[in-house]
Amino acid sequence: MEAQKPAMKDGQRLLCVEGLIGVGKTQYIEALGKRLEFYAIPEPVLEWRRVIDSQSLLENLYKDYSRWSYTFQVNSLLTRAQALEEEAKMSRGRDLLMERSLISDRECFGRMCFDTGRMSPLEWYWYSRYYEYMTHGTKHPNGFIYLRIEPTTALKRIGDRARAEETGLTLDYLQDLHRRYEALFGGGEVVTDQGTIPVLVLDCDDDHNVACFDRNMKAIVPFVKDVGFSPLE
Repeated sequence: MEAQKPAMKDGQRLLCVEGLIGVGKTQYIEALGKRLEFYAIPEPVLEWRRVIDSQSLLENLYKDYSRWSYTFQVNSLLTRAQALEEEAKMSRGRDLLMERSLISDRECFGRMCFDTGRMSPLEWYWYSRYYEYMTHGTKHPNGFIYLRIEPTTALKRIGDRARAEETGLTLDYLQDLHRRYEALFGGGEVVTDQGTIPVLVLDCDDDHNVACFDRNMKAIVPFVKDVGFSPLE
């Protein structure tokens, strides 16, 4: 049976905001959604935090990567695809602004799990099959905004926000993830089977500084226009 395509209007476009844990994606998503009047689709973190039998997937993942990586990444694919489909139906044709993407789910997080032995070859095979099914006929990104940050800065911000399930995150984990983000997005474009997708790379190491944040926001408007979006600012 074929995967169903999300109900998106003709011409509706998808912009994805990418970056390390702790970089401030939510801040940018909220600001851009208001400024450009795009329809924002946040990461389905509430689903990952859903408590069942006194446990949540996100908390379990950070406690025991080897046990929970496959289970979490399959759930991540599912909930991202569901969010894209369900939120697109409510967007009234507005361009979409999504926190992360199915592409980074596989190429950054999923592949890291496999390369580090947290997913077995058998699990990687089936995870990849799920990925192919989830992305078949699904709207592909028309552009990416990559929020670049040093892993040490990200770890400090993670500590400052003090989310209970993130206490197990380590600098080594963030450094490995950072290398994968740089390889995928740092060159200013992502090459996929569907074509080359442009990437705007923004330095966010100091974006808690208001001037830096404002400068980054101003850089986004010409980028989205250049890649075919219609911001209503």
